[in-house]
Amino acid sequence: MIINRTFTTVMLSRIVLIVVFYSWSITSLAREPSTPYILDFYPDCEYQLLESTTIKTRTHTPAEQDTIDKLLSRITRQAVDANADAIILTKRHYKAITGENKNLDGSRQKTYLFGFDAEFIKLCENKSKLTHQRTPFNHKGRASEVALKFQTISTPQLVIDLESKRPKRLKHSIKQWSVSGSGHFYGSQLGRTIDQVRQVMGDPAIKLILSDGTTVLGYGRHHWLYFQNDLLVTVSTKQNHLSMEGVNKIPHMDSFDEKRWLIEGKYGYKAEWNHHVSKTISKHQNYNLEMELSKPDSNTNVQYIAGYSLAAPDTTRKISTGIRTNQAKQWNLKGLTTVKNSVDKVITQPVGVIYDGNKTVHYLLDAYTLLTTRSSKLRSMEMSESMIQGSTDKPGWEILGFSYGETYEEASKKFTGDFIDTGYEVYIPYDGFELKLEFYDDVTDKILYKATVTF
Repeated sequence: MIINRTFTTVMLSRIVLIVVFYSWSITSLAREPSTPYILDFYPDCEYQLLESTTIKTRTHTPAEQDTIDKLLSRITRQAVDANADAIILTKRHYKAITGENKNLDGSRQKTYLFGFDAEFIKLCENKSKLTHQRTPFNHKGRASEVALKFQTISTPQLVIDLESKRPKRLKHSIKQWSVSGSGHFYGSQLGRTIDQVRQVMGDPAIKLILSDGTTVLGYGRHHWLYFQNDLLVTVSTKQNHLSMEGVNKIPHMDSFDEKRWLIEGKYGYKAEWNHHVSKTISKHQNYNLEMELSKPDSNTNVQYIAGYSLAAPDTTRKISTGIRTNQAKQWNLKGLTTVKNSVDKVITQPVGVIYDGNKTVHYLLDAYTLLTTRSSKLRSMEMSESMIQGSTDKPGWEILGFSYGETYEEASKKFTGDFIDTGYEVYIPYDGFELKLEFYDDVTDKILYKATVTF
């Protein structure tokens, strides 16, 4: 009897242990999918930015995958703490610094400051739906191909005159986010001047001017205001001018990218669209208030409000959906460093201006060329694939003898000096500046698609 009782106790203990272990295994497996993953492609939706971060480390081997993997693991752990669904690697930091250690031959051992900028995001409801637009760096931390192409759209050329002095920085004073068919929005209204709107909305993140005189102010990535003859005629949450390459240059503005707006003070982002909502909104239609609708589930007919457009009834034309710009010029940087503190001598009629805070301004010279200044001093020049939506011409830029589209084999014959080759990026030091060349994998070779000069 005692033996049977002991046997029974032992068996019950084993069963309990098995059940506990099995439960722990199931729980662990259930947690795995929640680990944020690094995206190779951008989501096909307006995702939510939770946090931006920069993580760097000192290393002697920045090109080795093991070094990169350790950095990516640190980024992933930080993304878990931020409760993120996914990660977008936006920039790679790579700088050679003099190490304290010496080799046997007496030379100093090279040390590199290596790291990434990353965005932690919340994905949309349909998490599996991605665009064909590659993120700047893939899940292995390697530079990605910028692969998205656009259809040709016949539109007016975009031209902007450089402002000699920026107005005093303004922060928004929005207290309520209602949008009405009566022409009112966020405490402002259609028909007001640029200065009047800026007093409420604050400073924009980007400014564009169409050749017909229409001024476009962008607040974050989801608010676009159109002015004709200095009067506001249209407000829209959808942008139709920049490619993803260009959009990703625009800094997020939390107040505007969080989609706080309420149509008629009632219906917000992702509110269900039905006959009752449509009828309520139409009662206030003195202006043209149109909804942008989404249908995330193809198995149902339910639609949701994804954005809006508010336009004056007497707007004489539809805002153009694309921009046509001239082919990029060839650039010779010899002597450019001598005027790097006099930006006005370099910048003439840029296509657009992006204000990035901290006294940093990006000037889009054409569809492919971006100059960056800080405190009015030239800091970098980037030439890449098109940042303008609708531009399908092949970039024709050439810089310091390197041309868009040439193969790695062709470019490598021109590498000079103490250059650094990480496999997909090549850093070449010059007197007064550094040139970074970025390549993507083609079928038979790596292809040059971006060149950046840093002063």
